[in-house]
Amino acid sequence: MDRTLETRLRQAGALASLPNVAMRVVALAHDPDVEAEPLLDEIQHDPPMTARVLRAANSVLYNHPRRITNLRQALVVMGTKGITHVALGFSLRGLMQPAGTSPDFWRRSVYAALVGRELAHRLAPLAVEDVFVAALLQDLGILALEQALPADYARIVAGCDGHAARAAAERAALGTDHAEVGAWLLGQWGLPELLIEAVARSHDPRGVAPARRTLVHCVAASGVIADLWLDADHEAATERAWLAGDVWLGLDTEVLSGVLETVDRRLPDMMALFDLEAVDPAQLDAVLAAARELLPHYAVSHGGR
Repeated sequence: MDRTLETRLRQAGALASLPNVAMRVVALAHDPDVEAEPLLDEIQHDPPMTARVLRAANSVLYNHPRRITNLRQALVVMGTKGITHVALGFSLRGLMQPAGTSPDFWRRSVYAALVGRELAHRLAPLAVEDVFVAALLQDLGILALEQALPADYARIVAGCDGHAARAAAERAALGTDHAEVGAWLLGQWGLPELLIEAVARSHDPRGVAPARRTLVHCVAASGVIADLWLDADHEAATERAWLAGDVWLGLDTEVLSGVLETVDRRLPDMMALFDLEAVDPAQLDAVLAAARELLPHYAVSHGGR
């Protein structure tokens, strides 16, 4: 990344560093010798964060049959990673609303996080929490670039039709894209290398080491599949979603349809969890119905399953 751009990013407002509580929670959670007490104590000192963690523990993310009423119960249900990533995600929620950001930015992040989580449940169950947070944060570089280059960035991406076009315009103008910028930012915050690589490779997951391949591919596919609910050209979005599922993850149309059905069912609750405007259920169902109809067509036309 260009040093001038890196300097501008370091000087860029709210995203230059994590909120203090989130930073301490992340540091504790990634200490292999940490015990539960310091982590819970840190969260308890921030009542809004405590409320968010309990809300998440009782949400569709975990589907626990009994009501979770305290952090110790939440730890049993969510695990250390789950609590850490929820705390991180909600800490960033307030930062992810700079002037000029499209309303679709945070919506795409939440959709992708839920898609990634469902993919990981099926393909990498031990990496569910990592996929969720990496998918949630994969476009963070857009916000960093907006803050570092407010006038220039708006000009660079003006008229871009879709996510791939935005990334291509960034590379043409800056020699980098928001995936690389987001990975750099996570590195500045001291997040694990696994998450950094997943964000860095979210546009092009080819050549990833076998040990991380499925995780990184789940994150890369999550954004492409999330665009099913956001792209006005639904046929093109469905084709890209099928290709991502087939080429990167080896999913057949039945499994991918199952992922879409689960995401469709859980999206309204996820939007409420992240304090986002409610999605019209009829609109969600229409997207799902169209995708179900189109996916077999693309599988046949591309020689897939």
